[in-house]
Amino acid sequence: MDNAAKTSPGYVLMPPLHSGYTYLIDNNGQVINTWYSGNYPPGLMAYLLPNGHLLRADSIQNEGPDIGGGEGGQLREYDWQGNLVWTFTYATPTNLMHHDFKQLPNGNVIALMVETKTPADMAAAGFMPNIVQPGGDGNLAPDAIIEIQPTYPTGGNIVWEWHIWDHLVQNYDATKNNYGNPAAHPELVNPNAAYPHQIPEFWNHMNSIDYNPATDQIMLSVRGNSEIWVIDHSTTTAQAAGHTGGKCGKGGDLLYRWGNPQMYSAGTAANEMNFQQHDAQWIVPGLPDAGNILFFNDGVNRPAGLYSSVDEFVPPADANGNYPVLATGAAYGPQQLAWTYFGTGSEQYYETDIGGTERMPNGNMLICWGVFGVLEEVTPAGQIVWKYVNPAETNTTGALTQGQAPDPDPNKAGEYMNAVFKVRKYAPDYAGLAGQDLTPKGMIEKYAFATVNGAGMQAGSVASGAIMTVFGSSLANSTASAQTTPLPATLAGASVQITDSAGLTQSCPLFSASPTQINLLVPNGAAPGPATLTIRQTSGSSVWAKVAVESVAPGLFSVNANGQGIGAITALRVSGSGQQSSVPVFSCGVNGQCTSVPIDLGAATDQVYLSLYGTGIRGFSSLSAITVTIGGIAVPVIAAAAQSQFVGLDQVNVGPLPGTLAGKGNSSVVLRVDARTSNAVTVNIQ
Repeated sequence: MDNAAKTSPGYVLMPPLHSGYTYLIDNNGQVINTWYSGNYPPGLMAYLLPNGHLLRADSIQNEGPDIGGGEGGQLREYDWQGNLVWTFTYATPTNLMHHDFKQLPNGNVIALMVETKTPADMAAAGFMPNIVQPGGDGNLAPDAIIEIQPTYPTGGNIVWEWHIWDHLVQNYDATKNNYGNPAAHPELVNPNAAYPHQIPEFWNHMNSIDYNPATDQIMLSVRGNSEIWVIDHSTTTAQAAGHTGGKCGKGGDLLYRWGNPQMYSAGTAANEMNFQQHDAQWIVPGLPDAGNILFFNDGVNRPAGLYSSVDEFVPPADANGNYPVLATGAAYGPQQLAWTYFGTGSEQYYETDIGGTERMPNGNMLICWGVFGVLEEVTPAGQIVWKYVNPAETNTTGALTQGQAPDPDPNKAGEYMNAVFKVRKYAPDYAGLAGQDLTPKGMIEKYAFATVNGAGMQAGSVASGAIMTVFGSSLANSTASAQTTPLPATLAGASVQITDSAGLTQSCPLFSASPTQINLLVPNGAAPGPATLTIRQTSGSSVWAKVAVESVAPGLFSVNANGQGIGAITALRVSGSGQQSSVPVFSCGVNGQCTSVPIDLGAATDQVYLSLYGTGIRGFSSLSAITVTIGGIAVPVIAAAAQSQFVGLDQVNVGPLPGTLAGKGNSSVVLRVDARTSNAVTVNIQ
């Protein structure tokens, strides 16, 4: 589903929970870029950095404390092309990075971490006996934060730390140094607050971390407490272990906490508003409701009903990040949400383990219903305007076929193998996308047939008026080619229709058809956006696939018709006196084999021009939006248009060829149109 007029433009970064791949997709579900991390599933998040690199957490299996989900242990950074540029591993028998991380403006990275505390440690800190649930090794895994200063290509320095263990208060054992009244100390954490219930080994179970550069504060989603915490990052490590220092003067104590005042003896179950939430964050400056706090509320054991929601509230902070001082027994506000969304009917989900959300520039909300692998964008009024179901499962099973139900997770009842922890969307003007190849490269999901550019033979989007090729099986009942113009709508018992995003269905003119391949023309006037291509046979059978229509989808023809090797290019020489003569670019023998003919650039007064032939080019926005490089050297583009003699054929004229190309030999020719990159063909420069 894609209501293009109401959907926020941009690209969604998605690391499927059980896969080694991370995908950047557009609103049509087309893959823009892919990064491969081998057999490491995410641990659990990935982000696109302002320099265009991917920073991804890896889950190192069977390393570090067993926290029962969310294990990480490793950060790896890749450039846009997928080359590994940095690795940092932090997984020991007693410590493990997990769930989430955040890059700071200075390039450092803050990451969630658990550490191991023994029963003796717990007793010394005033934990009640038997407060930890049985079944583990008897140890506790409380949370901490580390700040990593990367050292490329491997490793890093830990330059700042914060540990929850340094900020405890309890009223169970008066002999301990942290003895006190939890209701009088909301800035501290009571390890026995859950009593008479027990706490899990993974006690705090933090699952997200956010950073506010304006106040130098960190926000934490603390699932184990059903709370959101804010702490001061302006402290030194020594101050972060104490109760004074930093901009707010409170050291590493909590500046603010919200969602479950029972945790500091300031309310009852009736006051709880968080129910094992995920993805707590400040709405960033420049977006609607900037400064508000947004989170995914899983709704576990919610008294009002078992459903998940996306919730937003206004924190009681001033512009400097100062929060009110509470009287003993008072709770932090607010008591009401500013906005909430939980869907209705079949679009209402109850998701108990993961999930995420993000505010869009147009005010919409991007939502990840994690265990179901469902991504949605909803308006402030609650209208769903974009929906995408992740088709990627594991490295072994690969992608689902369109319409195929996701496989259940054999280890977690009610969850599915296409699960996604959370996602982020990047606007077209995001710095990390500048100068990158944003050409659509096809869908993740599989269909009954594959569609490619009819010239370049590359997967991706299609353009109105362009040539498209379809590959599959049993597409037509025989082999036939068009013998007339206009092109026929039926060949060899097969016809093709396209239904565009405006709901208009048109027949596609056919060049040729066979059981395994159909060459067709995308009708003029097909509206941009997601479309459905349907192949019908006179027998009554039909198959379909999703395609994405864009204004341009450039592809270049090659002489061997596979989109590779020698380009289908013509050349013209203009001498110093103005005399014109054709220049051979390739030569083909009687057996059909073609070889390149080196182009001699000639005398200094000669000028050589090339004509490139392709498809999906004619919808370009302006001539200045078209670039051509040969051997990495830019060549002037002097004209581009539909080629009038052949249906669907486009022509781009370039030149004169610069003298710096002399001696380049076989060189790649790359065409870019409106930030969309064609396939590469070759030309031989003597």
